[in-house]
Amino acid sequence: MLVEKYRQKEPFVYHPEIVILPTSYDVDKYAATKFIEQVRSKPNSVLTLPTGSTPEGMYGLLVQTHKESGLDLSQLTTFNLDEYWQLPSDHSASYASYMQRNLFQHVNIPVTQRHIPNSEAPDPNIEAAHYEEMLTKQQVDLAILGIGPGTTCHIGFNGRGSAIDSRTRYMPLDEQTLHVNAQSFPNPNEIPRGSITQGIGNILEAKKIMLLAKGVDKAWGIQRTLEGPKGSEAPASFLRFHPRVTFVLDQAAAQLLYKKTSGN
Repeated sequence: MLVEKYRQKEPFVYHPEIVILPTSYDVDKYAATKFIEQVRSKPNSVLTLPTGSTPEGMYGLLVQTHKESGLDLSQLTTFNLDEYWQLPSDHSASYASYMQRNLFQHVNIPVTQRHIPNSEAPDPNIEAAHYEEMLTKQQVDLAILGIGPGTTCHIGFNGRGSAIDSRTRYMPLDEQTLHVNAQSFPNPNEIPRGSITQGIGNILEAKKIMLLAKGVDKAWGIQRTLEGPKGSEAPASFLRFHPRVTFVLDQAAAQLLYKKTSGN
């Protein structure tokens, strides 16, 4: 496994596929197409799913396809990347609510096959261990990711200092992330200070990975991830150790890349 190779200090370094598209809508369309291809080639796929503003367009196109052409998602199993802790699961800013609004209530993925960490769990460490146990029972076929805001370079909520072999765990949120996420919480007293997140090791165990990034606010993180040193100061850079990872970017997110051709 990739993580074992890294522990042995013999990691393979791969060249990610880089797909640069004109607009954010083109990113949405490309991502939805790849999602649909995965489902049609393997209806019982296991997927890791993201939240945030970046994948909203992708989810909208998936819902549209489900309604218009009967895309069947009934055999899918999904695991979300992360969830806030502590926060009522029905809070409008929880990722459980986000997934319900943007995807689950519109499609036919059975409730028993949708997995999100419990944001109301009494002990986040016990909940993380429970989520880890579920994740390790089956391999993820496709992990869909976003990238954190500003200079965080996080995937999931794996912030700076996260190791390549990190597993599902409770993670405090850094100040930059808290500042951005505050926009979703009109009452500042409700902002969670931490999360339960899949680790880098969990993410790298997926058969395929697709990272989506849109907008100028993600340009620095994308450039640092793809062209800077690999390591825990930029957790997303660990994706360069995966043999089948694709970065899907709009022009704004790709604008700082020195080499803008696929595979560099």
